[in-house]
Amino acid sequence: MSGATESPAEKLAALSERIKGTEMLSLLNIKSRPAPDVLVRRVSELREVVHGLCAHLAANDPIRVTALERLKGVEALLHDPVEWYILSRAEALQQDPTDPQLRTTLEAAFFEEHLPRTVWQSMPPDGAHAELRRNLRVPLLLDVEIDVGGSIVRCQMQNLSRDGVCLEVPAGFAANKVAFTALIPATNARIALAGDVIWRDAGRVGVAFTIAVAEQNALDAALHAHFSGLQRIVERWRDVAPKSGAAIACVAVVGYAASALPSERRQHLDALAAAAHEDRGSKELQLALAKLLLEESDYEGAAQALKRVVVADRADPRYRLLELTLDKRRGTGGGALRARLRQLTTAARVPVAALLLCALVGAGAYAFISLRAPFTTVPVPIGGLACQRVDVLQGNALCTMDASAFRRVAAPDRSAQALTTLQALAARGVSQVTVIGTTPEEGVLDVFNTYTMMPAP
Repeated sequence: MSGATESPAEKLAALSERIKGTEMLSLLNIKSRPAPDVLVRRVSELREVVHGLCAHLAANDPIRVTALERLKGVEALLHDPVEWYILSRAEALQQDPTDPQLRTTLEAAFFEEHLPRTVWQSMPPDGAHAELRRNLRVPLLLDVEIDVGGSIVRCQMQNLSRDGVCLEVPAGFAANKVAFTALIPATNARIALAGDVIWRDAGRVGVAFTIAVAEQNALDAALHAHFSGLQRIVERWRDVAPKSGAAIACVAVVGYAASALPSERRQHLDALAAAAHEDRGSKELQLALAKLLLEESDYEGAAQALKRVVVADRADPRYRLLELTLDKRRGTGGGALRARLRQLTTAARVPVAALLLCALVGAGAYAFISLRAPFTTVPVPIGGLACQRVDVLQGNALCTMDASAFRRVAAPDRSAQALTTLQALAARGVSQVTVIGTTPEEGVLDVFNTYTMMPAP
């Protein structure tokens, strides 16, 4: 039967078969993950076709019901990186991505690969500025305008907690008090924030909030919304992989930081301690236990947990930052801390980058830094970030970039350039890009919070 004589039901049935499983990728003409606007356009076009054919059928027609249900799977590609991972891996394995057992296996693998980085980025070791990081610290890349003596100074928010914020500021910024309004994406709330600058370091300042009850409540609601989403994800991971040490660790860390009452926090700590005692060889369990014991001021317990991390795993930057935090909290003094920092930073440039990364943006790229193999220098992607050079190691890339040039680019343009960079490097198997300044003082430039969650095509 030719296409010209097919009925709407027949056309819809044929189309429905093509939007099932990995077939949807070829239907959307997708060989690798496209730019967000391209994907939205293609999905919207497909949606219009499906709904146009459905309009000719009764609401309870089984062909119509099936097509609309499968369309939801296509629409999930717009917002769910897990779906991309499952589809791409199922296609490589030549298996049916709708098979429940396969989906569970692939979903657990995705979480194992990506979630620890996300959790530790939100709740990193405290590092040099512990006073702002005892509560949940949400990475947020937002432009804000601060009124300083009648002049508007444009800054960028790097991360946010209920107690304060880290701001990237222009050279010569000397204000001791700041006030600005921020639109928080989690709740779309516009919150007036103000506070005192309590530390300064290499183009950044830390602000401790002095805000009214209403603003504090609005901020708490926004952080809670972010945290609730993260908690649902890690608990889903534990459900699909109940024996995973990394899953148990992340559930405990997220649950602890999300709990308002000491009794609630304690149950997460006790569960983690029991799991860590049962599996002493799990690095993820021991590092998470050390993190929570530090928060409980149990320094001896934290030290014991760190000792259980085997020698080969002590290159993990989280271990180093926890060790430094433990030294600081024990009161070994700034001189000892500086000596330890010098000891670490004289070893090699890669550990320097790892240390700076953890201090500034958590452990977002710890896997990249901890790998030990030679880098390969590749051409800088055209139309992407203005990298001076790009070095690739397995699925990771290190972009060296002038910090002043980076800061002159508006935040929306940074995101577009970041995505272009990642897509251009995807052909080399790159799934994560870390951007660092040209000098150690410039540190890691926090641009890839969103895109580190993207799997390689």
